[in-house]
Amino acid sequence: MKYATDASGTGINDSPTGMTYIGFAFNKASPTESTVKTDYTWSLIQGSPGANGANGANGTNGTDGAYFEYRYAKNGSTTVPPTMVTTDAAPTGWTTAMPAVASLEYLWVTVSKKSTAGALLQNWGTPVRVSGADGAKGDTGATGAAGIWMEYRYAKNTSTTTPPSLAATTLSPAGWTNSMPALAAGEYLWVTVAGKTGDGSAFTQYWQTPVRLTGADGAQGSQGIPGSAGTNGANGTSLYTWLKYADTPTSGMSDSPTGKTYMGIAYNKITATESSVYSDYDWSAIVGSQGIQGVAGAAGASLYTWIKYATNASGLGISDSPTGMTYIGIAYNKTSSTKSTVTTDYAWSLIQGATGPKGDTGATGAIGATGANGAAMAYAGNFNTTRYYYGTSLRVDAVKYSGTYYLARVDAGLFNGVLPTDTSKWNPIGSQFEQVATNLLLAEQANIADWIINNGQITSQNTLSDLSTPRAVLDGLNGAIALKSEVSRYTPTAGTETIVQTIDIKSAEGMMKASTSDNNIAWLSSQGILANKAGTQAVSAATGMEIKAAIVGLGNGSLLKNAYTSGLDSICGVFGAASNSYTPVVNAAPSWGGIFYRLLANGFYLRTSSVSVGSTLGDIDAYIACYNTATAYFYLPPTPQLGQLIFIRKMNSAVITVYGNGHNIMATSSVANVNVGIGAGDMGAFLFDGTYWSYNYWSK
Repeated sequence: MKYATDASGTGINDSPTGMTYIGFAFNKASPTESTVKTDYTWSLIQGSPGANGANGANGTNGTDGAYFEYRYAKNGSTTVPPTMVTTDAAPTGWTTAMPAVASLEYLWVTVSKKSTAGALLQNWGTPVRVSGADGAKGDTGATGAAGIWMEYRYAKNTSTTTPPSLAATTLSPAGWTNSMPALAAGEYLWVTVAGKTGDGSAFTQYWQTPVRLTGADGAQGSQGIPGSAGTNGANGTSLYTWLKYADTPTSGMSDSPTGKTYMGIAYNKITATESSVYSDYDWSAIVGSQGIQGVAGAAGASLYTWIKYATNASGLGISDSPTGMTYIGIAYNKTSSTKSTVTTDYAWSLIQGATGPKGDTGATGAIGATGANGAAMAYAGNFNTTRYYYGTSLRVDAVKYSGTYYLARVDAGLFNGVLPTDTSKWNPIGSQFEQVATNLLLAEQANIADWIINNGQITSQNTLSDLSTPRAVLDGLNGAIALKSEVSRYTPTAGTETIVQTIDIKSAEGMMKASTSDNNIAWLSSQGILANKAGTQAVSAATGMEIKAAIVGLGNGSLLKNAYTSGLDSICGVFGAASNSYTPVVNAAPSWGGIFYRLLANGFYLRTSSVSVGSTLGDIDAYIACYNTATAYFYLPPTPQLGQLIFIRKMNSAVITVYGNGHNIMATSSVANVNVGIGAGDMGAFLFDGTYWSYNYWSK
């Protein structure tokens, strides 16, 4: 691997600093890297800076990238991996650096996909042993059989579906080379793999079905309508891959592989300057240590490599044929030549990228003039003669008709009843849309199943009768949802009318609101509940009454009397309580559990207490029935609210004395206390007027 400043290898160097091209040379017999520029295949890793573009629209919020993380552990077993919890982000005993392996210890590896925050996006895979078992030390034996290895060969042609001719049982098939050939326009690169003995003189596995490595060129697209200019986007971040060599994963680091037995790779680094910290790299042995010569062993078991193809990284549509497939799956060191159909037995890799645009490579052109806003395409499903369609500079509708898709012309206007075969309103766009299968799709705009995604919003294409107001909008920028429908409702005179009902959820205001086009509103927020329209039927139609209310409380329930021993257990339709914590208390506004203007009580009840001794009364006391046989002393509430009313009735002839408790009692004059009534059955009424407790009594 080398770096350079152009595709010819100028400035060939081991360091990527300041370089814009990377060169690879594969399957070389010597670890000493060549300095001959033509020995390498050069690829651009950093494009030249472009001229400043016109201001672009604000981009949609991006999503964090993800990466694959490998972790390693060791133990003394060749068959059972070390224990791990597959759902832990950092499983105990597993590290990102390879541990040193002693005699009779074996190295295992597992892999998982993570977010940039380090959270698991998929559980850790089944661990795989990557170091072989040690054999017992024996006497000097006969020369062992040659080892086996996998050889890759490359060829090119002009077909995207049929590979170059390959003699699968020929050791060096004609037309196939160990190095990647240069590709001209319209040419495609293919690869095959075979297993060979160590000296290359025999097969352990014949050449496999070739796979195309370069994507097919897409057809030339029609000229798009120029988009509007936007603000400059934020500068992108260049990412770099570091490569080092070492004697061990913790010693002898170097930029040169000469004499080194380990290679370290560090991915997605934000600086081109390579680190010299060993733990920054994932280390892999590239030269094995010389083993002790053992006695001639029994014939070893044949090991096989399985290859399958699929349409995604989970092995969907697993097949032996690469036709129409975008992923290759490889399973190594299998003891059976019969390929498994279990998708998790394979390590899957992308082999076909998205189809690129067709065209000759040209020099970078000058920046064009800022264009007008482009029209957004909205897929409207199967053609319907009664539906209205758009063909404007802002929106063009697409439909399917008789197996073909059509796109409204930008000069068609708002129209209906015109068949898609009429070119005065429509243009055909083919018999199919391209399908996209991907783990991550980044797009500034999208039209999916009658929903438009644009500028941080998801908007329904279904509209109200005005053909412009969407029925649903999800606003990701402002954290809001709006839903609208046209409904028919009864009028106060038993007629009907059509109104627009709207439900708004706005996180910034902490509110959920229901409203109508004639300004009827009800909302629930963090500050309370409001309803300005008495439109809810409060009683059953069986009563023969029509009672409309803004808020209805129907306290239907089932509860045993004194079920919780408080003596106040009850069921209610509406409950209200309030308190005012303002200090000093003398300046605090009054607090009420409820305030009603023009209160109609169909049945009126007072809280009643039956007592035989005196006490200090409180805010909730209303009627006191006194059964005392000796003098009883009562103290009125010390901080009464204006208008508080308390009744005290003598149930027998014993004396009842009431104290104002900080506020004088106004009988015929201002006094500190009074005795209620004269005899049994008399009742006193105490009402606080803001200064005094006004007192009157009734004889039985």
